[in-house]
Amino acid sequence: MVTPIPMFATDEFAKLMGLKIVQVHPRLSGGTPATTSPRIAGTLKDRIFSSPGVGTFGGIFNLDTGDFNQGISSVIGELKSVHSVEELLILLPSDHLSDLYPETLKEILAKFGGVVEFQDLNHVIEMADWSRTLLSRGNQKKLRQCNENNFEFRMITDGELSDLYEVLCLNREGIGATISMTLGQIEDSFKNFPEKYFSFGVFSSKQLIAGAICVETAPRNLYVYMWGDDVNFRRFSPITFLCSSLIDFGSSRNFQYLDLGTSSIDGKILEGVARYKENLGANGFDKSYIRLVL
Repeated sequence: MVTPIPMFATDEFAKLMGLKIVQVHPRLSGGTPATTSPRIAGTLKDRIFSSPGVGTFGGIFNLDTGDFNQGISSVIGELKSVHSVEELLILLPSDHLSDLYPETLKEILAKFGGVVEFQDLNHVIEMADWSRTLLSRGNQKKLRQCNENNFEFRMITDGELSDLYEVLCLNREGIGATISMTLGQIEDSFKNFPEKYFSFGVFSSKQLIAGAICVETAPRNLYVYMWGDDVNFRRFSPITFLCSSLIDFGSSRNFQYLDLGTSSIDGKILEGVARYKENLGANGFDKSYIRLVL
């Protein structure tokens, strides 16, 4: 068995985002065909390879679960001898995905000299264990108000994607932030990965008042790439309604996790963001950033 390749490390995503895929040459992997040999995706600049480059996590994937040491060693050898890499930076998957990407990877990288620079906090809702009673009392009240106002949740059509993008842009501007992808890049992502990308909206009398773009970043993991609401409807807290609806959707599609993403920057916890997610019923997991001098 091999560890699954997340979307961020596929050839298609790398081509779309301008990332570099380093696949172990057969001579370094015991003659294993290149299509099934270990790989890493990221960016290479000034002899520093950063993984994922673009995406929520990176790492070394397509590893034989029976011999992690050999796979990791072969990738490090490929980076050093073929691509002249001197330093490797990896943001590992959140620990809630340890059944897919074992935490032993961290320990093995440490044997090669890898050092944990910091640990981010990643918030996740395990759908099977979640119920509306896990919402804070305030959010339970807001959810009832959304239902009383007959808010509607549904998937966004292709023609509505630009409307959703506008709502999300305005939401980000309100907090002094920007969206990392252009509308064109998002549209291309939906075209290239129709089974991985999902868009959702919350409507009031047919008006889009909140929405989300989600990605299946790993098997059974529905990651909220971004969500936001119309400031004019914020008093109703439509994000609470959206979160509850995403869990219903994910459960119906056999997803296990609703991944709300990191609540820290370079290891420093953003208390307000963390509390907001925990009030939605999310739990925190570590996400390690590894530095390895080759």
